Amino acid sequence: MKRIFTILFLLSALTTGYTQSSFWKESKAVTPDKISGKLNNSGTYKTLMLDFQGLKQALSLTGMRGSASSRNAQVIHFPNADGKMEKFSIVEAPTLHPDLAKKYPGIKSYAGQGIDNPTSTIRFSISNQRGFHGLLMTAKGMEYIDPVSSDNSTYAIYMRKSLNKDEKDFQCIMDDHIATTTKSNGVTTLKTNDQKLRKYRLALSCNAEYGNIFAGSGTDAEKKANILAQMNITMTRVNGIYERDLAITMEIIANNDDIIYFGDTNADPWSNEWNTKTQQTIDAVIGDANYDIGHNFNTTGGGNAGCIGCVCTSGEKGSGYTGRSDPTGDPFDVDYVAHEMGHQFGGYHTMNTCSRSGSGSTEVEPASGSSIMGYAGICSTNIQENSDAYFGYVNIRDISANIQSGVSSGCPVIVDLSNNPPVANAGNDFIIPKSTPFVLKGAGSDPDGNASLTYCWEQNDPEEGLGAGSPESTWTQGPLFRSLEGTSSPDRYMPQISTVLAGELGSTWEVLPSVGRKMNFSLTVRDNHAGGGQTSDDLMEITVDGNSGPFFISDPNSSLSWHEGQTQVVTWNVANTDQAPISCSNVNILLSTDGGQTFPTTLISNAPNNGMAEVTVPSGLSANCRIKIEAVGNIFYDISDVDFEIATAIACNATVPTGLSVTQVNSTDATITWGQNTGATFDIQYRAQGASTFTTIGAGGNTKQLLNLSPSTTYEVQVRSKCTGSTSEFTSIVTFTTEELVLQYCASQGSSIKDEYIGSVQLADIDNTAPTSSGYTDFTAISTDLSVGSKYTITITPTWTGTPYDEAYAVWIDYNQNADFNDPGELVWSKDPSKDTLVSGGFTVPVNALPGTTRMRISMKYNAIPASCGSFGFGEVEDYTVNIVLLDKVSISSNNVNNEFAKVGDEVTLQFHAAKPIQVPTVTIQGNNVTASLSEGVWIAKHAFTSSDTEGKVAFTINYTDMEDVAGAEVTATTDKSTVLFDKTPPSLVNVSIKSGSLQDKSIATPGDEVTLVFNASEKLDNPDVTIADVNVAASLVESQWRTVRTMREGDTPGVISFSISYKDMAGNEALVNTTSDGSSVEFMEQITGLGDLISKQIKAYPNPASNEIIMQTKGIQGQAEIRIIDFTGRKALSKTVEVGRDDEKAIDVTSLASGTYTLQVVGDSMLNTTLIVISK
Repeated sequence: MKRIFTILFLLSALTTGYTQSSFWKESKAVTPDKISGKLNNSGTYKTLMLDFQGLKQALSLTGMRGSASSRNAQVIHFPNADGKMEKFSIVEAPTLHPDLAKKYPGIKSYAGQGIDNPTSTIRFSISNQRGFHGLLMTAKGMEYIDPVSSDNSTYAIYMRKSLNKDEKDFQCIMDDHIATTTKSNGVTTLKTNDQKLRKYRLALSCNAEYGNIFAGSGTDAEKKANILAQMNITMTRVNGIYERDLAITMEIIANNDDIIYFGDTNADPWSNEWNTKTQQTIDAVIGDANYDIGHNFNTTGGGNAGCIGCVCTSGEKGSGYTGRSDPTGDPFDVDYVAHEMGHQFGGYHTMNTCSRSGSGSTEVEPASGSSIMGYAGICSTNIQENSDAYFGYVNIRDISANIQSGVSSGCPVIVDLSNNPPVANAGNDFIIPKSTPFVLKGAGSDPDGNASLTYCWEQNDPEEGLGAGSPESTWTQGPLFRSLEGTSSPDRYMPQISTVLAGELGSTWEVLPSVGRKMNFSLTVRDNHAGGGQTSDDLMEITVDGNSGPFFISDPNSSLSWHEGQTQVVTWNVANTDQAPISCSNVNILLSTDGGQTFPTTLISNAPNNGMAEVTVPSGLSANCRIKIEAVGNIFYDISDVDFEIATAIACNATVPTGLSVTQVNSTDATITWGQNTGATFDIQYRAQGASTFTTIGAGGNTKQLLNLSPSTTYEVQVRSKCTGSTSEFTSIVTFTTEELVLQYCASQGSSIKDEYIGSVQLADIDNTAPTSSGYTDFTAISTDLSVGSKYTITITPTWTGTPYDEAYAVWIDYNQNADFNDPGELVWSKDPSKDTLVSGGFTVPVNALPGTTRMRISMKYNAIPASCGSFGFGEVEDYTVNIVLLDKVSISSNNVNNEFAKVGDEVTLQFHAAKPIQVPTVTIQGNNVTASLSEGVWIAKHAFTSSDTEGKVAFTINYTDMEDVAGAEVTATTDKSTVLFDKTPPSLVNVSIKSGSLQDKSIATPGDEVTLVFNASEKLDNPDVTIADVNVAASLVESQWRTVRTMREGDTPGVISFSISYKDMAGNEALVNTTSDGSSVEFMEQITGLGDLISKQIKAYPNPASNEIIMQTKGIQGQAEIRIIDFTGRKALSKTVEVGRDDEKAIDVTSLASGTYTLQVVGDSMLNTTLIVISK
């Protein structure tokens, strides 16, 4: 049952009594060996003498918090770490139940509200045994006052950060998945703002090892008093934090001394198990109904709450413990006790990548974290060695939900507070450029007055970072900025302004994103009221545009001199911040004369965000000047990297600069320098070689960096000087060539492919089944074209070496070719985990994709969709190349009958389509510049061939830029599937041969014999026309040889058979008609009678076979005759004309003939006599 009381806690308004500042006196410094190693010896602590008895006397007059006597608050001075005295309004705020306090009257605890500094509160304990221990919670951080002498007369005041590195012997072994079953699930938005202080009954036990450290000597009662005094120190500090952040206070129960153990370490209930034994011990000794939260102090090197959000829950609420070999001081009180009790009240771990074990919505701190619920100093990668004494936004959210409406809401005593909660305003959401500093600008108000408010900005992205160490600029999820304690300023510079003034984009724990991503931030406003603080919070989101930035000052950005009254030029890199989605049209330009600590002077307000502005140098000499340019209506800014000088005014004479040179040439920028002209400003104009217009920028000194240049491009640059009323001529042009751009993509890979890997990938022309041997495979030698605006399907087949597992997939394409996959739309497809044996998905190439070659990344990860960068456990990553093509439907054709060929006089037409509007392209066809025109969405270019054109496949090029002057990759003839061949040379024939089908003589044909004409052509012919003996015959192509056949018939004209071949090539080039062979011929004779008799009787030849000479005998033949020797192919191998007589003999020289069988013919008027001969060599 809740016990509800109402109190008026008006420390600042109702203070009475007297003010004391004489309790603290200066003291000689205490040697470091007397400080027990708790402080460093760097001089960052101060020592003071305390009139302990006098302070106790003054405190005896203070009222008790929560009673009418609280009006008797005493105003007492306490020292701060700066060595100054501050006034606080003090009331008694006991950690002991009144009955326990009566039993141990020397153990006291107090709370105080700052008067000089309302943001400060103090929580301190007093005891005869332990002296004075104080905790000051200020807007500058935590400060401690601890005794450093055995007589409790000398004290050290120091900042918490002055502590030496703590030798960690602690680890929280709390399993964050063990939450009370009755705890409500889900993320809430509750905060400490219901004007209620919740008081929980604390049963605080200890084992004998802990007790023996502090028991000292005396009676058992005195030893317990000594131990309880140390517990009071710890709980005073813990309560101070809990009261401020959560409006929670814990009161040690009346009979708590029954569970304080000391003496024989074997006689206490604990041995080597703590959670269950602590629960059992407290329940047995105290009773379940007599406490709300139970805990144990011991000397083990660890802690475990035993449960999360379990306060008030029987069987769980008393199972927490904290142990440390030296259970004293800030490391024990804050890092350990406050941490473990934070679990019991419902808080989860906040570290993101070190021992990640939060709720899934609380892991918002990089690496080990630095707030109470982090793991400061425990991880291999630590932000700092000890926790800062505050709860982060996510813990206030979760603990508030638990104690206000969860399982821990039913048992505390509720004390109504008159303290009103503040109001937090985190401002609007913003879109900012990458790699650019920004300022989180908040606001807060409080009905009770704003003087006590502090503001704590924290990143609120719990997704797991992409690496185990410190954050990196390429992370697309997880925290990049550490958490910091609240300050009195509602603004937080990201990163800290000291980092920006050093010319850096970030530090180890504050990293500006260099890629597109979203970042969420929380603003927690505390009113810092002692004894029952209230908080408010608000959330905002920042979207980092990966296509914009970095926004930075380029001039002045070196150690130069400005002069009073001079007109100077300020330049900056706009980096697309003037375009959507950022759309920042104007900037303010401010001047600092104290090295960037303040910027009180506005040089120009609402200047156009165009990269250059002229300003008038104000009066006032300084050697520590900086320029700041801040966005109007946005939160990003930049400050010049180094100090420059404002000197006295001087005379200026504009002369042509000398010594212009170009240095530090990179792929997209170059630095130019020239001779200085004191007092002058300068104009620089530059352009790509061949361009018609210059780009002009200004400079205040004699060096300038040219930005946003195109890789592998030659530029021209020149400079002139300007003074008031005069301008020089430009220098002569100097040229330089930028380097080739080499894109460096982030690494990504699976750590193991022993169970699964990518088996195959299909996309357009990519069909890759090549094996892999590691978690990353570079397949960038494999590529395909992707057309802008076209839709494609990618198919991935997983391979399992054994048991199939759930695999998830993601595919990215770097559409803007900036070497990352983080821009909107570049994750083209993903799929949740499954055991599917084949997965596929579709995507459309966006119209804003840059034409050209770029990277595609495919990732398969076990059981979770992978990120584009970083390593993971099981799976594989593969990289490919894709060519983004803006032009599609490219074709070329000819008006020739055969439209794949062209000859002189023919015309070819090139057609192509652009997926988005382009400027008039530059087109060449076969090396000739031609004009392209747009007709009904199709670009058309034509060319008529002349004899001067080069033969061969018709080549073309298309060079184009879109309407935003973004150049596309050159399209060439190889881009398209269709081709045209230009041919201007007529064909020719070779190997023309004719022969008869006669079995006896290939050179003689008679009716019924077939005559065959064969020939080869120098190129492909278009169906030649052939005649044999004046009759058209069809020709066919057989294995590259043309062949035609005619059967001779009666009535054909006797004599040598004539033929003709009319032909042209595929382009239509015609040749002369061919009527001659390569030496063969066939003679047609109507009829031959008695051939067998002629062969046997009328002609004889001997010797037969013969080698050099043969003798021919004739019978019955007389007159002139032709002697022919015909080879087997029908070719006339030898011929001579002779006179023969009856029964004559003629010698024939055959030495020129090769070995073989021949036909010997004697041909005369109307006669033909033949016989066979054999030549043998």
